[in-house]
Amino acid sequence: MHPILVYLITCHAGPSTHFAAFANDLREKGYQVEILASGPGFKSLSPLGATDFNPSHFDLGDLGIQEKIAITVAGSLKPDGVLITDVGHPLMGKIQETVARNLPNVKRLAYYDNPEPFVPGYSETAEKVMKVAEKVLFLNAKLVKDPTLSLPQEKRIAIGYYPLEFSQKLKTARIEKQTEIRKEFFEKLGMKDEGQKILVYFGGNNDIYFSRAFPAFLKIVQEAKFKSEKYLILFQQHPGAKEKNIDGNLMQNTSLVLSPFTTEKAQILADVALYYQTSMGPQFAIAQIPAIQIGHEPYSDILVRNGLALSVTTKEGLEKALKSPSKIDEKRLFESLGVMRDWGQRLEAALRN
Repeated sequence: MHPILVYLITCHAGPSTHFAAFANDLREKGYQVEILASGPGFKSLSPLGATDFNPSHFDLGDLGIQEKIAITVAGSLKPDGVLITDVGHPLMGKIQETVARNLPNVKRLAYYDNPEPFVPGYSETAEKVMKVAEKVLFLNAKLVKDPTLSLPQEKRIAIGYYPLEFSQKLKTARIEKQTEIRKEFFEKLGMKDEGQKILVYFGGNNDIYFSRAFPAFLKIVQEAKFKSEKYLILFQQHPGAKEKNIDGNLMQNTSLVLSPFTTEKAQILADVALYYQTSMGPQFAIAQIPAIQIGHEPYSDILVRNGLALSVTTKEGLEKALKSPSKIDEKRLFESLGVMRDWGQRLEAALRN
């Protein structure tokens, strides 16, 4: 059977991890895969030969720039094959529409890379991108039956992919390398290691996070008055939030320490992961990182609704959660994630059917 040309397009760090797995799997099967990426997505996918579709670093929030880039991207594609974009940026909707108009023989798919049916900020954009795509591939196979999604049933395709291999490697690295990375961390800070618990707060990148969740977290930590010899709180900023640096400015003059590490390294270092809304939640659980959701109000994500993480909104709640973190039940987690061991075959079938 003649191999299909596949285009993977993203500008986010999250789906880029998944697209890397897709590219490797498809290339091993003889498919020609071309990757177009920008920003954190390009940084992650450049080792796989990705092309930067925004080398001049234009503001992708500008509608005029989105139109121009969409036309440029569509013009670089061949008039057949399959296109897969992420759904986390309005630009992906523009690309879908432009390709539909200029290259009608290209099959257009979108990839919903979050395990949750609703994510503040993300879902509003995702809905618009999914609406203009021909079909939508879902990370969480269970979402193809979720009644809260407005997407027509016939447009949904269950893939069931999750980066289990990466999460398992993270688990192993925490056993083998945590001591080494911890030593590096204290040397960078010029501090003495006195056995402090390192709490790593993994930041988000949406309006609710900036305006409510992160300020609530800072307030709770300030009220808790953790002693530095017992706890250190490291702030791991979301890659997409660094440019505007809203949360980075909010954390000034607090006891938080800005992380000098990559997200992967910070997870190896963490004794406890603090978060509000992040697609990395299941990754924390698989890697056996005790996790606590903390913010202005509980958010019913996979970890919280399955009892795999506590949700706290007060200093008393945080202090209690730190004393008795939730237990990890992998079987329950995998069922909730809609993980499918045959995700590669499912992806291939979606490209061909």
